[in-house]
Amino acid sequence: MFEITKEFRFEGGHWLNGLPEGHKCARPHGHSYRVRVMLASPELDAAGFVVDFGDLAPVGTMLKARLDHQTVNDVLDQPSSELLAQWIFQQCQEVLPPAVAALVTQVAVSETASTWVRYRRQHHPDGSL
Repeated sequence: MFEITKEFRFEGGHWLNGLPEGHKCARPHGHSYRVRVMLASPELDAAGFVVDFGDLAPVGTMLKARLDHQTVNDVLDQPSSELLAQWIFQQCQEVLPPAVAALVTQVAVSETASTWVRYRRQHHPDGSL
């Protein structure tokens, strides 16, 4: 199995609802987000690629348009890193060509230098996607 990863970055602000009073994440604050989109394929194309990294440009365009220097709460009611990773995975399915989107296996999101979350494609019990 071949795997590739493309990293994107954006700046955004948010706050989280439902946290205990005084929790620092309940206050408006910002992050320099890092997003990694991972793709996998058992085979390579004629050029020897899983996909051309340039084919992932629509993800960067979407992140810049929807999230960069924006309030992430305007996109997600509860913009935890976990839910943001899931949302970005879903957006990949919409903005990428179907043959490329089908190869996306996971999306990872980082808010800080030491924290990451991942959302992985759900597999059915029979092994299909």
